[in-house]
Amino acid sequence: MNSLGFPLIISAPSGAGKTSICYEVLRRVDEAEYSVSVTTRERRKSERDGVDYHFVDEDEFRLMIERGEFAEWAEVHDALYGTLKAKLSTAVERGRVVILDIDGQGARNLKQTYPDSVLVFIFPPTPAVLYERLSGRGTDEEDTIRDRLRAAPQEVENAELYDYVVVNEDFEDSVVRIVHIIEAEKCVRERMQPFIADYAAQLEQWQKEHL
Repeated sequence: MNSLGFPLIISAPSGAGKTSICYEVLRRVDEAEYSVSVTTRERRKSERDGVDYHFVDEDEFRLMIERGEFAEWAEVHDALYGTLKAKLSTAVERGRVVILDIDGQGARNLKQTYPDSVLVFIFPPTPAVLYERLSGRGTDEEDTIRDRLRAAPQEVENAELYDYVVVNEDFEDSVVRIVHIIEAEKCVRERMQPFIADYAAQLEQWQKEHL
């Protein structure tokens, strides 16, 4: 039984834990896959090119914009990020749930291109926890951490765009909630149209043969 695929956009203030949640959801949902964004941001020591991001310089990114290669792109924290249109469309057509770890600006843009996108916003339980998580990563300078915290109110305002809100107080609970969201969305009638049409055809054929 197949349903139509869809983009699953997961956003959060930087440091809320969304990347770890995304990878665990991917591990648990067979038909899910991760959309690897293109970025001009500097690669962190723990990151792998082509796995965590496709890292390019700004000139290459601008050329990709001109060639129409992005389903959406945005500037966030002085770096450019974009979602590859061809890979996203192909995956959705194959019935895949494509997980995108992008910000509110990108979510807004992608929703215009893919109206059936499902949007999930992750909150840390308190601002203090957000600061602790940013500091505990050990990947950013203090000035960078403060810049990300200053940007958090604007990111939180974007939550009004989203279909679901998950508070990441407990990692396991947050993962389970998003897995349940995916399972529920797969059963939405519009996504089940291929099954419904096939069932109707089978029923008509069965009636001809048996009634």
